[in-house]
Amino acid sequence: MENDQISKEQINDIIKELWNKGYTPSQIGRELKEKYGIKVKEILNKKLVKYAIKELNLKLEIPEDLLYLFKKINRMLKHLELHRKDIVTKKKLEELESRVKSLIKYYKKNKKLPQTFEYSRDIAKMYGYS
Repeated sequence: MENDQISKEQINDIIKELWNKGYTPSQIGRELKEKYGIKVKEILNKKLVKYAIKELNLKLEIPEDLLYLFKKINRMLKHLELHRKDIVTKKKLEELESRVKSLIKYYKKNKKLPQTFEYSRDIAKMYGYS
């Protein structure tokens, strides 16, 4: 598709459709660029996809960077189930969990997460499915 043929409304419809399929903002941006040939920033007046999603009243339950950290924790936990004596991975897991707790504190302060949100490995497993 050509950029000249696509209106902002059509892009918003594509974004809604991809969002409903479960895509993250970065995946939506990549899909628009690769599949549709759309440079989103040019058409949406220098806005990122996450701001376009916000304008469409679609809400990301948990910030995207936190989701990726949960996925990483989940992979480490699966690894540790098989290799219980891997002390290097245990140490890296502790460091990663510390980083996640700091991020959660930051997001609570900036009201991007509810004040009742607490980290646990169960939450990491729930959101970090792979």
